Amino acid sequence: MPNPDHWEKLSDCARAAEDHRDLSAPFGFSTRVAALWAAGARPLVPNMWEWMSVRSVAVALGVMALTLAFNSDLFSRGFSIEVSVIDTIDGPIL
Repeated sequence: MPNPDHWEKLSDCARAAEDHRDLSAPFGFSTRVAALWAAGARPLVPNMWEWMSVRSVAVALGVMALTLAFNSDLFSRGFSIEVSVIDTIDGPIL
């Protein structure tokens, strides 16, 4: 396990270090961003994840609607169907 004194020394040195990186945007960057926004530019090919997610939500809603339609009698009776184990067996047990 590392010595805690070494960790404190390392963290003190990191706190004292100066950052000499240039953090400004390149020349003309804001103009290009504003021009793209004003033009309303969108890629010609839609994002694959966007396309698939919209389609999958539509399929899920369709499956849900079919399930509700086929089981509407269950909802109208208020879940009061009594089913025994004997009713679920199709044939004789061998």
